[in-house]
Amino acid sequence: MTIEEQLRERLKKAMKNSNAFEKSIIRVILSEFYYKNDGKPLNDEEAKKALTKIRKDLLETNTDLSKLEAELVSEYLPKSMTEKEIEDALMALLLVNEGIEFKPLKALFDQHYPGQNGAIVAKHIKELI
Repeated sequence: MTIEEQLRERLKKAMKNSNAFEKSIIRVILSEFYYKNDGKPLNDEEAKKALTKIRKDLLETNTDLSKLEAELVSEYLPKSMTEKEIEDALMALLLVNEGIEFKPLKALFDQHYPGQNGAIVAKHIKELI
């Protein structure tokens, strides 16, 4: 089930349960999806990028409501790894792929662990290579 389909199912449940909070934020998210892609559905990668931006904007607003909305958005994004987890994952990829260069290693990491902080990943790659 795609992210959009999951959100639509959650919207249906929110409507049945008269959950105004979830109805509101999910409608905003879905409208943003369609705005981003000229009315066409987004694939999951595009949806994750849009959700990441929405979460960032909500966290910058820094109100109690926006924090709750950001938590809901976060449910549809990959979990953030700690720096130690990123370093361990990079070490494992390096062991399997000896002699790999920076860009291919970064691409491989992003493929296996999407949605992580690129600056932290790049920092650890530079330290390890």
